[in-house]
Amino acid sequence: MLKTKSAPRLLDPNGLAIERIDDEPGYAALLEELRGLEQRLKGTEARRKRAKLRAAGGKPARSVVDRATDLVRGGEVPGFDVAAEINACHQEQFEILAPAIRELTIRLDGRRQDLSLAACERVQAQHYAALLAAFRAIEDLRSAFEVTAGIAARLTAAGYTVRHDLLPGIPPGLWLWVQSIFGTSPAWFFEQELKKRGII
Repeated sequence: MLKTKSAPRLLDPNGLAIERIDDEPGYAALLEELRGLEQRLKGTEARRKRAKLRAAGGKPARSVVDRATDLVRGGEVPGFDVAAEINACHQEQFEILAPAIRELTIRLDGRRQDLSLAACERVQAQHYAALLAAFRAIEDLRSAFEVTAGIAARLTAAGYTVRHDLLPGIPPGLWLWVQSIFGTSPAWFFEQELKKRGII
């Protein structure tokens, strides 16, 4: 009886040293700055919402007793120009915070692209080794298909009936990976890609 190999022939990807991108100091600093701006923007939006509520004559959400307690403790009822407050919030959001967030997002994306390129380059050799192993497996599959089909053809030519319960064939779902007709199979395109990259 055939036995499958218990130990993998290729590198275990879990054994690769791949650090988290947000552990990189430059990326982490940009990310922290961006999150700070986004949090500040939420504060501006909440501030404008309160101002618009006052402009519409809306009642405070807190009870009068709670508000009176605040006054006893030294609090005051703010007496500001609602229109000026809303305008200030508009300036904060659309003239300062939103453009800054867009700029930081672009810088963060650029940093991510640079770090991603470097990370992929570090594991490219291992990845190419796996692709080469896959191609060799396709070659083995093609050879196996030729052998099994050849045996069946020889038996048929000799007048025998092929007993598929004893001689099962390669599953049809794998046939596309053993075809070698120019430009018609996934295996052919895969082979061209590996040749283009110098893997084979």
